[in-house]
Amino acid sequence: MVLDKNGELVSQKARDMKEMLCSKGDEEIDYVAKELEKLCAKKDKIFEAYKKSKRTPNFYGFHSFLDPGCLINPTGQFRDNVRYFLQQCAELEEYTVEGMQIWSTFLVHKNRGVVTPLYTIEENVKNNDNRSFCDHCRCAGWTHHFVSKRKYHMIIPADCEWNQHLNDGVFDDQTHILHGLIHCNGFGHLICINGKEGGSKFLCGREVMDLWDRICTNFRAR
Repeated sequence: MVLDKNGELVSQKARDMKEMLCSKGDEEIDYVAKELEKLCAKKDKIFEAYKKSKRTPNFYGFHSFLDPGCLINPTGQFRDNVRYFLQQCAELEEYTVEGMQIWSTFLVHKNRGVVTPLYTIEENVKNNDNRSFCDHCRCAGWTHHFVSKRKYHMIIPADCEWNQHLNDGVFDDQTHILHGLIHCNGFGHLICINGKEGGSKFLCGREVMDLWDRICTNFRAR
């Protein structure tokens, strides 16, 4: 989603820009303006979908999200803290990935004027026997360990996928801006970070890493 500095969608600005550029008579610029208008129309459809489903998305500041004492301050073990987070700061999506539930949280990056989706996917081993053992734990030398019944994936997709549903290959995609995995016992793995160096137009690796640090600290991951 693209926002202006006041947090409003830029659809009208796109139309104004289109009229201004088209007055120059340049066909290539006209094409770019039309594409920009289409892009903004897609952003509006997201909010319309939320209205129809009677769901009101909550927005949080990207750089202050899960700061100490901000929003929630869970004091239990990770498995309790992450569920409390999902209840308080996330919305359950109306679709699933491989039968697994998805929650979404929207983070506003004021400096860039964008809203970033942060998805949380609960993976239940009972529903997916192929993932009973964690490949990342195996690489760490824990091959013989049956790690946990549940694990949680925290994912920010690539910029171009922010307005799309996640697909069934989401766990193996290496283009995510952020993909972290935490088992319900609190042990986890940072699978990938791709900031501007990895192709993102809006987020740099340092601020994504800071977000991951806050997530792990607030949830009391080990």
